[in-house]
This record gives sequence, structure tokens and C-alpha cells, in this order.
Amino acid sequence: ATAPTGPPGTSSVTDPTLGETSMGTDTSNSGSTGPDEEPGEPRIYVAGGNAVSVWDIDDAGALTEVQRADQGSNVGPLAHYDGLFLYAARTSEQSVAALSIDPITGALTELGVTPVGHNPVYLSVDATGSWLLSADFGADLVEVRPLEADGTVGDTPSQSMTVQSRPHAIEFDPAGANVFVPHRDSNLIEQYTFDDTTGTLTANDPPSVAAPDGAGPRHIAFAPDSSYAY
Repeated sequence: ATAPTGPPGTSSVTDPTLGETSMGTDTSNSGSTGPDEEPGEPRIYVAGGNAVSVWDIDDAGALTEVQRADQGSNVGPLAHYDGLFLYAARTSEQSVAALSIDPITGALTELGVTPVGHNPVYLSVDATGSWLLSADFGADLVEVRPLEADGTVGDTPSQSMTVQSRPHAIEFDPAGANVFVPHRDSNLIEQYTFDDTTGTLTANDPPSVAAPDGAGPRHIAFAPDSSYAY
């Protein structure tokens, strides 16, 4: 699950499968719907200003706001995991809030806030739901932090490293084994393998791919079969 960033000050992530398992992981003890419950309606989560808002979208594409979860701080990128948890960067205070997602209504409940000491421009959760990855545009930083069993963000990173100039995103491929970091100013895309046991990134071979002159890559998206990236 990803949190694509939108215009300055906003970001959004869509969860079309609330209450279901979207990544093939076992959610039998994680608040997923039981045999007598129906999955909730699709919800869209939008970060803007000091809040994360929750929106219903109907079959005609009309949006209705159903909740506004105040964060008490400017909210940046969002990352979502498997209909269970949502992570919101609180950029004014250099922290990340963990919120649970109600499997029926899609409503958010705050679980905890973890200081991270930097301002993520992008967040990603690995396929196991065990690690939160962040990229900091201003500090040329990439970091990996553990996610606890209750969904909260761990206090101590498993890895923190300086990277090329101006990383703008950090994204997994569809298989979840590789991570890609586009860099606006250095005009390249770094590529890593990811160890989901230790929560560490290792430079792939080659470690980066140059973008066309002047492209300034910011985000990256993959075809479902991983044969192409855009």
C-alpha cells in the first residue's frame, strides 16, 4: 500500500478493500471481518492541513466526508497497510502517527505518535506489515523503522542512511522485494533489495539508474506484472 503525494500540503491513499486481505497476509487476529460481518464501503483518506479526512465514494464517483481526524500538526504523506492501519507523517513535529482502521466503517482511531527526527516526504509499508520506510527530501535521508504488533511505529530505526540529493519517494515493486527511490536533483533512481527479516536496504546492481536529462524524477509506479516502471 502506498501514499502517493498530491499538491503541496495534501496527500491521499485509497483503500478499496476495507475489512478484506489485500496483500495475502493473515489478518485472522487483526480486526478483519468475521463470518457475520460485511466489509465496509470503499474509503479514501486525504491529508491536508492539520487533519486526515475520511471520504466515502459512491458508484457515481461522488465524494462525501465521513470523518475528520485532527492531528494537531501539519499532515504530510500517508501510508496504508492491508485495511488495518494508516500512517500519517506529522511534519510540524517530525513524527509519525499510527491510526487503526475500522474494518466496517473505515473510521480512524489514533494508536500512538512516534518522534522520528525528520520530515518524511513519502512513507511506504512493506508487504509483511513489519516495517515503515520513509524518505526525507530536505535531509537527503532514507530510514526504516519497525512496526509493532499493535500497529504503532517503533522508536529506534533498523536503518538510517544518507542518500543522493533530494529523494522524493520510496516505493516497493509489486513483489515487495525491491525498493526504489527517485531523486529530483541528482536525476536518478536508486534501487535496493529489501530484507524483511532485518529491515535493511542493500544497494542493488546497478545501485542506480539515470533518468533522462532534466527529468527530475519524483515518484515511481509499476505495472502489475512488474515488467515496466513509470
